[in-house]
Amino acid sequence: MTQLLVFKERVRTIYQKYGSYIEPFMKFILAFVVFKLINSNLPYDERLGSLMILFGLSAVSAFMPTVMMVFLAGIYTVASVYAVSPFLSIIVLIVLLILYVIFIRVSPKFGYVVLGVPVLYLLNLHYIVPILMGLVATPLAIVPVTCGVIVHYLIMNIQTAALATNSTANVDDILVLYKQVMDGLVSNKAMLLTLVIFAIVLVITYLIRCLAVDHAFELSIICGGASTILFYLIVDFVLGSTAQILKMIVGTILSCIIVYIIQFFRLTLEYSRVEHVQFEDDHYYYYVKAVPKVKVTMPEKSEKRFTKNHSEEELFEEAEEDSFEEKSEKLRLHTPEEEVSFENKEAGNTDFDEEQ
Repeated sequence: MTQLLVFKERVRTIYQKYGSYIEPFMKFILAFVVFKLINSNLPYDERLGSLMILFGLSAVSAFMPTVMMVFLAGIYTVASVYAVSPFLSIIVLIVLLILYVIFIRVSPKFGYVVLGVPVLYLLNLHYIVPILMGLVATPLAIVPVTCGVIVHYLIMNIQTAALATNSTANVDDILVLYKQVMDGLVSNKAMLLTLVIFAIVLVITYLIRCLAVDHAFELSIICGGASTILFYLIVDFVLGSTAQILKMIVGTILSCIIVYIIQFFRLTLEYSRVEHVQFEDDHYYYYVKAVPKVKVTMPEKSEKRFTKNHSEEELFEEAEEDSFEEKSEKLRLHTPEEEVSFENKEAGNTDFDEEQ
């Protein structure tokens, strides 16, 4: 455990020192993955899939707030759909604008959640989102989580609608296309049940995290993961779709492990030194439970200097043929902190022999 804490402190030190470079790099990676994902699912315009466009948009997003990254991702999606159907792109634009306005008014700082949910769906790790948001945010985080899930299912509906669309300007065809896209969102039971489960899991995780009990954060992760598995099992058995149960359980367990790792690097508490403090002011009497954060002292590096003379014995062996005065001078140089006085051995001084 100590080695993990030391590793954590080293990572934090590196981040504090080079954070101004790490954050843009990570945002660049996230933006590139998001734009590449959109282009892979909506490959209707080859020009938008060029590396120059992808790198350019990612570079701009790296130095912009996450709100602007969400905006650019929406514009990129509309542009991709426009290549196959201008009328379908208008429908997508309206839906994305509604989501963007709701998101930006409630929780604009969680733009990475909206972008991350579709990516995590591909990895079967979307169960991370409600548990992690319950740890680091408030129940208002339901809004960006909901927007992210809707965006994921919107992209899936666009793929289906794009196959049946055509370039004619017939009003009836436009209405049918609009109805098809909206029904794919509003009547999608999988999406609606996912939104309900994510909201409940986020609230449960948040409430347990706020309890004044030891290991509340770890307990909230376990309860969030268990709630996710339980609710999905109920839904799968009710709907009769049991084929994805094993995949869901494995994904939830992996998600809980990843959330625990994030929580370890974010905040580690030492419950063995809990203190209870009581104090008052003019209006209230306070009962405070103080849990200290785990702090470790970074090991200092020690430097050792090695000289050519390793020991007094080797010194005298190398200088066996030297005179007595030369031996004395070498010993004095070998031990600079000690002052050793030598007198003429021929004069009969025996103190030197006793000290040796």
